[in-house]
Amino acid sequence: MNELILLVTGAYFDAGYIGLFGGVVNHFYFLDKHKIKFKIAVLLTTSAVSFFVGMVAYFFLPVSAERPGYLLLCGFFAYKIIDVADNNSTKLIKKLVKKFGA
Repeated sequence: MNELILLVTGAYFDAGYIGLFGGVVNHFYFLDKHKIKFKIAVLLTTSAVSFFVGMVAYFFLPVSAERPGYLLLCGFFAYKIIDVADNNSTKLIKKLVKKFGA
């Protein structure tokens, strides 16, 4: 049982690190595109968000040879993914409250 837990958590954190790498690439791309000065705090924040999105996306992506590429893209687009999830969840909650009351 412990081996299974280690296997799952290892793959889970690996997915986070792959997402993190995509987020770091996005960060440097953004800095270069907008000619913004590098700040370590912004890089750390972007890394944390990308790591989180990579870990969450791991469970939604099919098991395939392309999964690491998808995780890189999820890390790269981490802020956009969170924006979509936030906007859609707010709309869903409003519909549920309207339908069932609060």
